[in-house]
Order: sequence, then structure tokens, then C-alpha cells
Amino acid sequence: MKFILASGNPHKAEELNQLFEKSAVEIVAAERKLDVIEDSETFHANAQKKAEEYYKVFKAPIVSDDSGLV
Repeated sequence: MKFILASGNPHKAEELNQLFEKSAVEIVAAERKLDVIEDSETFHANAQKKAEEYYKVFKAPIVSDDSGLV
């Protein structure tokens, strides 16, 4: 199953694919980075926000994260 990564960083997609290399999951970098304002109070809420915005544009399953700066 193919997922689009909600990020403008194709290197993150490569790293995630290494984690899933023995599965049927494939992570691909989004064709372009979307400008999503990450103003939520938690990492989870920011990741959810990005996933929803990327889905609206790409209409495909999305993988999203927000590791924040801590």
C-alpha cells in the first residue's frame, strides 16, 4: 500500500521506507510541500492537521508526523 508523506523532505520518506522494507507499505515523498500552519498545542494535533491538508490536495493515504523542536 502506498502512502504519501506529508513533508517536503524526501529523505524522511527514504528513512521510513527502511523501517517498512519487509512489508507491503511504501512511503513516497509528496510532489510538493504544502504550507500548513502548525499552530496546534500538541505534536499529534499538528500531525493530524498536516495529514488532513495533504489529503485534501493529493486524495491518497497520508503519513504525517510532527516531532517538534524539543
